[in-house]
Amino acid sequence: VNTAAIGGFACVGEEDIDFIGIHFGTISLVSAIFTRMLSNPNILPGVGDTSLESNAGYTHFIPAQEDLALFSPCRPACPVRSAFSKHLTLTGLDFIFGHEITHITNGHLGAINQTRHPDQEKRRPALSPLENQAIELDADIGATQWTLMYTERVSNSRSKLPVEGFDPLSISWREFYATELKTVGFCFMASYLSLRMLSPDYWN
Repeated sequence: VNTAAIGGFACVGEEDIDFIGIHFGTISLVSAIFTRMLSNPNILPGVGDTSLESNAGYTHFIPAQEDLALFSPCRPACPVRSAFSKHLTLTGLDFIFGHEITHITNGHLGAINQTRHPDQEKRRPALSPLENQAIELDADIGATQWTLMYTERVSNSRSKLPVEGFDPLSISWREFYATELKTVGFCFMASYLSLRMLSPDYWN
């Protein structure tokens, strides 16, 4: 969706076609989070050559919408760190996609649509804050499962992927998928920061 705001949504469409929408600002900001992180030599110092990075500044918040003047994506100077930032970006986006897809696959929209039923007698009361929270937490659980299953599938496909060379993408891939524990750690970091981004008030 062509808007700078952070957000996404899921819809149950007609003729059994469901879809999700992700704001472009969300994609831009997820990219900015991880490219800016890897441009800082103090963050993930074991990845690539941190001596090539000169940006040691700190950002104490993530803006509520895309802000190319103050918080734009950048390219880490080290090619390995640049490639690694792409792994984190794709993982963060995978979490967001998984969250919206879970709203559809777990039937959340059915409960929401019942509150808008045209027949007053069949309409259920508006969802309570606790019910809304339960739906969002369930979507987060589904997104976590989705993200971990995706990385497991990628890791298990190593023999079919050109990742055994000494090019930056291969080196960064092997770092991201070095061990199951490291991969899970990177997945949770990417998922957590993407989730926090969607709740900008939490940065206060």
